[in-house]
Amino acid sequence: MQGDLIKLKQKAIIVGSNGQDGQLLAKHLTYKNYELTLLSRLNFDITNVFDVSNIIEDVMPGEIYFLAAYHHSAEDIQESDNLIFKKSFEINVTALSHFLDSIEKINPKARLFYASSSHIFADYNGEIQNENTTKNPRNVYAISKHAGMMVCGYYRERKKVFASCGILYN
Repeated sequence: MQGDLIKLKQKAIIVGSNGQDGQLLAKHLTYKNYELTLLSRLNFDITNVFDVSNIIEDVMPGEIYFLAAYHHSAEDIQESDNLIFKKSFEINVTALSHFLDSIEKINPKARLFYASSSHIFADYNGEIQNENTTKNPRNVYAISKHAGMMVCGYYRERKKVFASCGILYN
């Protein structure tokens, strides 16, 4: 009918969709009737710049939730610090920059959310923390998450990409 508006489904990509936060977000966005593209290490290589560009071009999402992370715990097989830094920066910084660069070049209206971590702050001293609290990352995961926030700031300020960061707590 003339005059009727067709409401298109909002499209979103969840990067890191198999984690707890990714699963909860997917459930919420499904409830809100989003069309979702779910990316996990089982089905997509976020470190491949060409694959990232292609998925952004194919899906043309309005929203991208970057929840992926490389996190090394003490219980994991012992790896060298060099290898932990490499893997952490590959996921938490370089892969993130692939998405931000693809947004700038292919889909500049897309909005990206980056999940950072409370680990970017030094020791907890009982005070309430916020984005203005002094950053003092003391492990590889925290260092790479803080670097990811800086990359988002760079793309936001220099490239005018919508990139927001959330500092998540357990």
